[in-house]
Amino acid sequence: MPAISLLKVLMEGTISPEPDGEIVPTLAYEQDGHSIAIRHASSMVADLAPLAIWVERLLAPGDLLIVDEPESHLHPEAIRLMGRVLVRLANCGVQVVCATHSSILLNEISNCVLRHETSASASDELTPAYTQDDFLAVNDLAVHRFVRNESKKMVTVERVEVDPQWGIPEDEFVKVAEDLTEESARLIGMLD
Repeated sequence: MPAISLLKVLMEGTISPEPDGEIVPTLAYEQDGHSIAIRHASSMVADLAPLAIWVERLLAPGDLLIVDEPESHLHPEAIRLMGRVLVRLANCGVQVVCATHSSILLNEISNCVLRHETSASASDELTPAYTQDDFLAVNDLAVHRFVRNESKKMVTVERVEVDPQWGIPEDEFVKVAEDLTEESARLIGMLD
């Protein structure tokens, strides 16, 4: 699967079962000829290890993969790579269900939709590091939002319409960013 190559780039290494003779094998992180047990690796590597094993050894087209907050412990550029990993899995026929709080992850997946909508030559010109595996048809994506209704003490699930000419709407993230910017401006103004 093309997704594993991005996971290896993301982790700057590979994950493999550690041959230590135990009944339940442990996992090892391997980088530049060195190997350490996952329990001694960074939290990013430890969080990505199960996904890497699933992608490399277990997942097949038609399988369902549920991932909760794959952006955990990742730097912003790594979150972008994770978005492409999820898109590549979907393009291989894996049904991916992902819960996220990351505007970066949503934005990267949105850009994969927009890449699909552009002509191949224009997309190559704009993003030469991307391949067709990183393009996602809008019909292959469904986005839902959980909305808390305080007065009724319940949460509802709403479908978010993805516009092929604009991508995934990020209204909630934009509102929070605007509020933070306004608050920062007020606080800076008070320092004068």
